Amino acid sequence: MKGETEQALEALRFRSLDILQPSMLLGSRRELRPLELMAQPAVRIAGALLAGEWSRYRAIDAAVVAAAMYGTARSMRKGVYRYLYGDIRKFAASVAT
Repeated sequence: MKGETEQALEALRFRSLDILQPSMLLGSRRELRPLELMAQPAVRIAGALLAGEWSRYRAIDAAVVAAAMYGTARSMRKGVYRYLYGDIRKFAASVAT
């Protein structure tokens, strides 16, 4: 479903389209998901073991993704860009500085 949505957005030919593709989102939410709450500490630890190409599967805090969304919007880049874990963290850091 997400891939189809991304393709439909690309077909609209926006001047700029930033697609953030985080893995599991960490943080609290209104909807209670007990299994996710219990899994979050283990997922954080496991993420530290994911290196190289596997780092794209690291869980990431929703607040970091939100900051990256703001950062990509501010970049004013033209074209279609996809951001995985490392790029999301870079853009979030650029907002903090």
